[in-house]
Amino acid sequence: MAEQSKEERLQSYVRFIAESEDLPAFGQDIYELMTTVADENAPLQRLTNIILKNISLTTRLVRTVNSVYFNRTGRSILSVSQAVTMLGWDAIRDLASSLIIFEKFDKKSPGVKELMLLSLLTASNARQISLRAGYPRGEEAYLCGMFSGLGELLVACYLPKEYTSILEAMKRNNWDERQACRHVLQFSYEEIGKAIIRHWKLPEKVSGGMEPVEQFSDKVESDEQMLSLMASFSRALSTAVYRLDPREGHERVKALIKKFGSALSVKEDNIEEILKQSVDETRQSFSAAHVPLDNLRLVRHIENALSASREQAAGEIKQEEAKVEAAAPGEESTLARLTKEVESVLESGEEFDLNDIILMILEAVYRGGNFDRALFCLVDLDRSQVQARTGLGADAEALVSKFRFPLSLLSGPVGPALLKKQDVFVDNVGDSRYSKSNFIAVVGACSFGMLPVIVGSEAIGCFYFDRLSAELALDDQQKYLLRTLRDYLGEEIARRRRIA
Repeated sequence: MAEQSKEERLQSYVRFIAESEDLPAFGQDIYELMTTVADENAPLQRLTNIILKNISLTTRLVRTVNSVYFNRTGRSILSVSQAVTMLGWDAIRDLASSLIIFEKFDKKSPGVKELMLLSLLTASNARQISLRAGYPRGEEAYLCGMFSGLGELLVACYLPKEYTSILEAMKRNNWDERQACRHVLQFSYEEIGKAIIRHWKLPEKVSGGMEPVEQFSDKVESDEQMLSLMASFSRALSTAVYRLDPREGHERVKALIKKFGSALSVKEDNIEEILKQSVDETRQSFSAAHVPLDNLRLVRHIENALSASREQAAGEIKQEEAKVEAAAPGEESTLARLTKEVESVLESGEEFDLNDIILMILEAVYRGGNFDRALFCLVDLDRSQVQARTGLGADAEALVSKFRFPLSLLSGPVGPALLKKQDVFVDNVGDSRYSKSNFIAVVGACSFGMLPVIVGSEAIGCFYFDRLSAELALDDQQKYLLRTLRDYLGEEIARRRRIA
């Protein structure tokens, strides 16, 4: 058999890595999260839905937002939409993207975990540098910094024998990373990283920071060059500080600043501040992911950048999360706790945007009922039809665009439910009169429920929820809590109308 060419060998490894578990979803989740936060016109519902698609991410995010470090109100927070509103989109972006990385690589070896944390530190370095360089899109710098070391991370994770051979070759022959990588694999880390990015069909600029910083000029002529340089410089900075001998690392940092400092508006006396800020940002992710810092080689370097007050804050997070973890799992259902949270918010006296209230209640319905999808729908001004306005769950946005029905007694079950102000619970569509209806053709559900929202004497809309392949199977307590959530919205809308 003929020996594989470099390109054939590269593609065979790409196929092997890309077919491993849910790696494509990992890359897409990160990119979708970043682009949504960067879109000034993106609705809160879209960001909430991205987070809710990942159950483990939702759980960890809620646990983290309830830590002492984040939650100074003392009020329990279970709603993802409220967490986003409270912390802000940027904080959620950093926290969620970090947790997605931890979710993917958490079960791997300590060496992989160190590379994973190095990616987060590099991402934060890149954003800090983008602020000094006047680059207008810090989230792009963060994303490119995060992905700049993707090639090595994937090789270490999915090709552990080859990765060990690369490290041994570097030590034995005194080779640099590229020499050893090409000797073992016939291609470099950046080549496989870029190939994976292409396989995921992500924008090419995401991989710009994978090139070694030595290949860049100190003259920047475009935003794209600036983005790539910031990401590559940040990775080189992280490597110098966290992976090299202190004396060698110090010399490396000086050389980096001498060549690129002017182009990036970074001076030697800025570096400590950049590193400290990055460590402070990333430390929150360490605790959220339950990765003990003591077990990582990084800690020797990180401790020098952490102040006593920050170490105390990190301890508070761990103590608070331990309390959350220790809570008895069967004491109260998620639906009951989310319902109480909604009640607490509405009774707090704070004036929230009505759309945020709607999304919070919708999330309580969706998560509390463990449904596949949940929608909030409104009757239009001339009361001729009912149309979905926002939704959560599997392909919810696609369903929102299709969920539009006449407000008529003949357009069952939507029209009759709203006109008669009647709650609807259908446990099995196949056994119901709706099995061959246009409504089921649109929603494609196996079971569903619908709760009209009543304001005054009229239904102004409804909550719709369903399961795609199982019966609804709600007990009386669950139905009561869902109705309570629905009533909270009707009462809040009525209150606002009275004071308008």
